[in-house]
Amino acid sequence: MAKSRQLGSEDIKEVAAAAVAGRIAVLLVEAGRQEPGRIQPDGSVRPGDLADPGTDDLLDDLAELTLRGKGDVVVVPAGRMPGSTGVAASYRF
Repeated sequence: MAKSRQLGSEDIKEVAAAAVAGRIAVLLVEAGRQEPGRIQPDGSVRPGDLADPGTDDLLDDLAELTLRGKGDVVVVPAGRMPGSTGVAASYRF
């Protein structure tokens, strides 16, 4: 429902921009999943390889940004995760 009202997303790029802006109220993260890359200060996402020391796990970074922005993070088992990207967010505004 949040997605249809433009108040949520499963797209990692959209969620990253919202996290940098402090707009995430609730972030769902798939348990055990890693997505290599780096979130840039402007909220854009740079894909990467976890073997590269300069690359982080995007899902972990999204969780950290959400917590810093006073949002909630919920780790969800893979079989119960909505969508296929490993992340879903509900926005504050």
